[in-house]
Amino acid sequence: MPTRVKIQGGTSHKPADVKNTKEFGNGLKVFTYTGERLYDRSAFFTNETYGSDMNQDASTGGTPDRVHNGIDTILWTASAIAGTWTFNDPAQAHISAQSIGATATVNNDVAQIAKGSNLTIANYVSLTGWIYITGWSTSGTKQVNVVGWDTGTAAAVSSSVNIGNYVDTTTLNTWQKFTIPFADFGFTSTTLDAIRITTVDIGAGPPPNYYLDDIQFEQTGGSIIYEAGPQPGEVWEVNNINVVFADAYAGTVTNGTMPSIPYDGFLGVSTLTSGIVFKVTQGGQSLGSSTYTDFIDIMSMAERVSYQSGSDGTNTWLRVDIEYPHHFRLEGKNRDKLEVTINDDLTGLLHFRSNVNYSKFIDIE
Repeated sequence: MPTRVKIQGGTSHKPADVKNTKEFGNGLKVFTYTGERLYDRSAFFTNETYGSDMNQDASTGGTPDRVHNGIDTILWTASAIAGTWTFNDPAQAHISAQSIGATATVNNDVAQIAKGSNLTIANYVSLTGWIYITGWSTSGTKQVNVVGWDTGTAAAVSSSVNIGNYVDTTTLNTWQKFTIPFADFGFTSTTLDAIRITTVDIGAGPPPNYYLDDIQFEQTGGSIIYEAGPQPGEVWEVNNINVVFADAYAGTVTNGTMPSIPYDGFLGVSTLTSGIVFKVTQGGQSLGSSTYTDFIDIMSMAERVSYQSGSDGTNTWLRVDIEYPHHFRLEGKNRDKLEVTINDDLTGLLHFRSNVNYSKFIDIE
C-alpha cells in the first residue's frame, strides 16, 4: 500500500505520493522549488566603456616586454623546473627559427621563464603568445597552464590560466595566437619576475603536445571584455545566443540562389588573428570557452546554429543564432556570467552586437 504523507508547512493540500521503481524501490515523489519563473527575456553583452557595441579596436600597441621566442633572441631566461623541455627547438617556429618545444612533457611538468628583475604589472594589459598544437586528446583533462610567479618568495602571484581556453584545441599543426587579459589572471601582487608554464594531463588519453613562441607582455590595447549575467537573487536559464554583424559588403547573390557570405573572416573583415572568445564563468571559475576567428568557426563549433542575412547591394547584415540543446543556469549569487572577449581590430565592421536569451527566476532561497 502506498504511504500517504502530508508535508507540514507545504503550500498544497494534496498528499505527497510514494512511487515505486525497480531500480530504487519506494520513494517520496516531490519536486524542487527553484523560484518564480518570469517571462523570457534578452540582454546584450555590454562593456562599461563601449556599451553593447563590439566593433572596437582591441589590437595591442605600445612597447611590449618580450618574454621568450625560442632563444632566437636573448630575452628572459627559461629553465625546466620539472620534465623535459626544449627551449630552442628547431622543429617548429612561428616567425624565426626556433620555439619552446613541449612535446615531451607529461602531467605536472613545469617550465619557468624568469626576467631577472621585476615587471610592474600596472604597466601592461595582457599576455600574448603563439601555440602550435600537434596533439590534444579529448579524453580526460588536458591543459597548458600559465601563472605569474615571484622567484623571491617561490610563490604564484596570480591565478593559473589555461591557454587552451583562448585557442581552438582541435585545430592542429598550425600556429594560433592567444591573448590572455590581465583580468583573467587576477594578480595578487603589483609585480612579478617570472611566469611558469605547466602541462596538465589527467585521466585517459596522451598529454597535450605543443610548441610555444613569441610570448610577451603587451603594454596597451587588447582584450575588451563584454559581459551578461544575472544580478544577485536572480537565476537565468540560458536558451541561446544571437550575434549580429553588418558591414559595407555587397553580399551579391550567386546565380540568384544563395547569398554571398564568405566562410573566412566576418563579411568584409578578414580572418582574425586572436579571435572572438565566448566563455562561461560559474562561481568565478571558467567552465569552458570557444574561440572564433572565422564565420565557419561559429557554424562548425556550436551544436545547433542557424543564420539569416540580407543586403541592399552595398551593405550586408548577418545574424547567427546559437542554440543550446541543453539549457544551462547562471546564478547571480555565485557571480555566474557569460563573457565575450574581443582581441582584434573590429572597427572595419559597421555593426557588431551579441545578446543572450534566457528565462529569469527570482526568490530561489
